[in-house]
Amino acid sequence: MRRIMTVWAVAAAVWPALAVAAVSCTLNDPDKDIRRMFPASTSYKTEFFTLKEFGGAAAKAKVEGLLGDRLDDEYEAVDIGHAVYSVFKGTTLLGYVAGETQRGVYGSIQIVLAVNPQGDITDLYFQKLNLPQADRLKADAFRKQFIGLSLTDFYFHRQHYPGTAAGCRMDAIANPLSEDKIEFQNILRGMMKDLILLDMFKLNNAHISEEK
Repeated sequence: MRRIMTVWAVAAAVWPALAVAAVSCTLNDPDKDIRRMFPASTSYKTEFFTLKEFGGAAAKAKVEGLLGDRLDDEYEAVDIGHAVYSVFKGTTLLGYVAGETQRGVYGSIQIVLAVNPQGDITDLYFQKLNLPQADRLKADAFRKQFIGLSLTDFYFHRQHYPGTAAGCRMDAIANPLSEDKIEFQNILRGMMKDLILLDMFKLNNAHISEEK
């Protein structure tokens, strides 16, 4: 059963332990983190989704096809919970926040994306990132390059990687880890997986028809 929790930002909130067996990534401090990403927000609602409730093995196969890669049996199983925070100003939906855990060379990576109601990235940060040059990825100069991109851009990039097709906006995003191409691709994969799941769970697959 899907679990929903609503928190009004104007009131102090104490979060109890959630009865979800395993969750990919939840925000460490949702009140603070959501207000930082959506300064105008007044409330947010937290929901937990699994691929199992969206079709199980069929949903997993669908995500793998869109991602262009197999899902990890530990971090990305069909019964893993995925937290999605719907953010509001009054009754107006401002957007969504969702985090995903991605296996990395130096351990697990937790990537948090904020998107507008159409699925365009408005903010992102790394909640967990263990690698020697982590500061290069956390820098505003790197993170802000993704603002305005959507899942459609990731589809286009995946289809034409390494970028050769005109019009791929992700071609302009340079790898700040020049000596570590594998970890950079892991991070892009984690971002893309996050967007695919958001598209499935909350956007009614709006971007699938736009896959390049």
